Amino acid sequence: MLNHFSYTRMQRAQKLIKKKRYNAARRVLRGLLSFERYDKYPKALALEMIANTYMFQGNYHAAIPLLAEAVRTNGLPRAQEQDLLYNTAIAYANVHKSHAALQMLNQYLAGRNKAKPLSQSKTMFLAQIHYQVGDLAGARSFARQVIAAAKRRGSPPPQVAYEIILNSYVTQKNYVKSAAVLRELVRYWPRQSTFWSALANTDLELNHRKQALKVLQIGYTRGLLTSPGDIENLVKLEIMNGNASQAGTLLQNMMADHRLPRTQSNLELLVSAWARAGNEAQLGRAIREAAPGSKTGSLFLYEASICFRSANWPCVEHSVSAALQKGGLSAVGQDYLLEGTALIHMHQYQSAISVFHKALKYKSSVAQATQWLKYLKYKAALEEARHGTAPVSKKPHGTVRNRPS
Repeated sequence: MLNHFSYTRMQRAQKLIKKKRYNAARRVLRGLLSFERYDKYPKALALEMIANTYMFQGNYHAAIPLLAEAVRTNGLPRAQEQDLLYNTAIAYANVHKSHAALQMLNQYLAGRNKAKPLSQSKTMFLAQIHYQVGDLAGARSFARQVIAAAKRRGSPPPQVAYEIILNSYVTQKNYVKSAAVLRELVRYWPRQSTFWSALANTDLELNHRKQALKVLQIGYTRGLLTSPGDIENLVKLEIMNGNASQAGTLLQNMMADHRLPRTQSNLELLVSAWARAGNEAQLGRAIREAAPGSKTGSLFLYEASICFRSANWPCVEHSVSAALQKGGLSAVGQDYLLEGTALIHMHQYQSAISVFHKALKYKSSVAQATQWLKYLKYKAALEEARHGTAPVSKKPHGTVRNRPS
């Protein structure tokens, strides 16, 4: 019980707190502490009230020593002591001292009336603290209690409860259970784009490409997935699933509308899409845009191969030359042979001779380059003989190929 002096002082302090005159309230309460230093009950009450004034101001560091001292006083009735323990846990949590908060909560749980169920907010707080200290199983247990209670009431479960369960599984890299939780999340909150994106990425982690594609298609159709990463994943999966033409059109339109940046990786992805689709007209345009920014000359060589099929020799020569200048090629000798062949078809024999001499430096192309040079020497002799300037030598032995093998 409080004596008249303590009661009137606390009443006065409470009125000051309601008016948000926290400094004045603390002066009154500290005066009471100096008077009631040996009486546990008013001392504990005064300490808690002073701590509360600091907490109202967001100064949890100042509140914690006062709350801890109030707990040590052990002068409050059971119900008030329970509130004190819980408030102390909240203060510790707000300064990121999760282990200290959990210690207070364990004391709180030990002393609470087990017949009365915990409120949703308190159960949720327990889940969060257990997650923060690394007790992932404990965090999931409390979060599931919150979800189960909400379902019994017929109300939507709190999103944060699912997120704690999800984050615990992600931390453990348990992608199977992560995907199951994410499917619950998209069922309850179908307009949250982050859940669709996370579900697609989780399916990809599990190598469930068809499921990931379906998720991305739904999310994109509903206008939820618009980030560059999601669109790129959608395009890649469409290509893998045999829908390359659709993927190329989507990617091309997204870049044209500036919804996707024209990055080198996106330009090369567009090349891949049109290549898989077999659309050589679109492929040629995509290569011409992507090749200059590529780290190697491989895209220029790809363009050369397309030109070769249509016997577009100037295009072959230009593309191979650009590829060789870019560098980073795996079969340089063979590439010189291809360039030389194009130059022969263009009747640029001196340039071809120069290119074939470069091919002689590579073991894989030395034999064919030698044959080409013999052929060009023989052809030059024929030309000289035709004009009456030199005798014709015998045709060189060996096979000269129009296309390097």
